[in-house]
This record gives sequence, structure tokens and C-alpha cells, in this order.
Amino acid sequence: MIVLGDSDGVRLEHAVELFKLLGGGVMGDLQGMPKSQLAILPGTAHFVPPGCGLLDRADWLLDLILCVPKTSSTSHDQAVFVD
Repeated sequence: MIVLGDSDGVRLEHAVELFKLLGGGVMGDLQGMPKSQLAILPGTAHFVPPGCGLLDRADWLLDLILCVPKTSSTSHDQAVFVD
């Protein structure tokens, strides 16, 4: 899962490109759900201003992480951090 804020230092276009490179951006109804997921948190920056940074959204992140469906892991599964 790729996670960033809508006002993050990472360009949204870059995150979408990475998402597509990891197999995302397909029509799930027709091709099945991809392993790759993209979450863009509204009103969220990278660190500042206080209260608006990505780590200030721990409750949202926890909800996102807990709802990720469990899939069989392979040696190719890996975490991707956009920083």
C-alpha cells in the first residue's frame, strides 16, 4: 500500500505512477483486484503544520492497514515507502 497526504512533499503524479508500476490502476471489476493499493489522505502534509502531518493521522493509518485484505505472501511482497 502506498500512502501519502494530498499536501505531501511527494507529487501525486509520482505516487500514481508508482502505483501503476506495482500493478494498480486496473479495472478491478474486470481484471480482479490488484495487490497494489493507493491511499491519499485528505488535508494531510508530510510533517508540518502540527496536527496535519502524516504521522498525526495514526488513527486513519491504523484503519487503512487493518482493512487490507490478507493475501498469500510471496517472496515478491514488499513494503514501499514514498518519502
